[in-house]
Amino acid sequence: GLSWDADPTKIDDSPDLDLTCVMFDAEGEYYDAVSSEAERAIDESRAVYHSGDDTTGQGEGDDEAIYVELVNLPDEVTDVVFLVEMKTSHSLSQVRNGSSRIADSMTDINQLSTKISGTGLENAYIFARLTKKDDVWMLHNISDPVDTATISDWAEGTKVYLT
Repeated sequence: GLSWDADPTKIDDSPDLDLTCVMFDAEGEYYDAVSSEAERAIDESRAVYHSGDDTTGQGEGDDEAIYVELVNLPDEVTDVVFLVEMKTSHSLSQVRNGSSRIADSMTDINQLSTKISGTGLENAYIFARLTKKDDVWMLHNISDPVDTATISDWAEGTKVYLT
């Protein structure tokens, strides 16, 4: 899940964050991605799906979420990297109360929760990675703010987090 708060004094100029996940196979090759874009809201296997785009950050709880049905993922998928990207001209340092989390969807208990922050021009945040080894999924915290000007494509940009 992803949440943030709009600045009530700048409602027409509020940051718009989007949650994305990128999937890879055992060789580290891009497999698929899910994002808030309508044509990318669900993966081909239908095991990963996005809750929909929230452009304001208003309201309580998760503003956006990606659901991953691990047991229904294709066997080829061994890594899932989650990231948050700014869709407006803001930086992460301008986000109020930004947080990302991975929770068990049955219990809604957080397995990992982080504050989204940046110190300068960063406008994206590589949050976490799920890795499958011997049919067991493990969760890894990444929490790395990045500047998207250095990333030409998310498949290549997130591949470095697989090791």
